[in-house]
Amino acid sequence: MKAIRAPVIAALFFVAACASPAMDPDLSLHDRFVLTALTEDDGSPAPRLLRWQTAIRLHYDGPEEYRHAVYEQANQLGAVAEQPVRTTPHSAANFFVEISNRDTPNRCQVRLFGSTSRYTAEVHIWIKIPDWEIRQCIAQEMTQAMGPVGDLDGFFGSRQDTVFASYGGAPELTAADLQVLQILYDFRLRSGMPRDQVLAVLPEIVADVEAQQGADR
Repeated sequence: MKAIRAPVIAALFFVAACASPAMDPDLSLHDRFVLTALTEDDGSPAPRLLRWQTAIRLHYDGPEEYRHAVYEQANQLGAVAEQPVRTTPHSAANFFVEISNRDTPNRCQVRLFGSTSRYTAEVHIWIKIPDWEIRQCIAQEMTQAMGPVGDLDGFFGSRQDTVFASYGGAPELTAADLQVLQILYDFRLRSGMPRDQVLAVLPEIVADVEAQQGADR
């Protein structure tokens, strides 16, 4: 994935592929967040935080057999971001998911257009890849449209413990992924927040999320 973020309309644009180095399987929650939400796909530091800020107006175009998976994923992400989700005609949508034979440089990709506070997401998945890969792409690309653009795998292996994987990742959000998203949508953070400000408050948020996980056990 190549990610370019800028606080101007139509300047946000990225395409999913694989580029990050192989990672230790026992990543801390802090490092998972930094590597997905504060790192570009080429491994460079992201200058600002990005997260979805508006109601999700979803339009799906593709085989009927994947419609339920797309809708379920949208509803799960909307719940995390505390944003309502509704399906709309193409003309009214701000979140597009297409599974088709349309030409694309990667098997699946997400493109974001807009500002850090309000943007549109377009997910495209190539219909000719295997069923399991389509389902993994649905989970990965729709989740990355919510803000965390980095991947946790690389050319030398894949991860089964996350949707943030270019190849062979989980087909649905894992417990660790949900924690990353919980941090991303914490009230102490905001879309467009500079990286240094996020890093300053991140240890406190991570500690709170981990404490909550311990209390829920």
